[in-house]
Amino acid sequence: MKKKNVFKGSFFLPPQPYILVEELRRELPPEQAEYCITRMPPYSGPGAPPGALDYTAFSTALYGESDL
Repeated sequence: MKKKNVFKGSFFLPPQPYILVEELRRELPPEQAEYCITRMPPYSGPGAPPGALDYTAFSTALYGESDL
């Protein structure tokens, strides 16, 4: 199964398992950014800055597990 990009049609895919609200607002149209911000859980892993959102959990919830 091929991993899908949550930001379909966008060049943006974060290299870490979290994303910042500022990044979402910068890279996505306002409506899409707010959709993601309100649905992404906070990231609780190590090394994330305050306010980081869990990109990996969000994309897995939308698309399921990946074989990658």
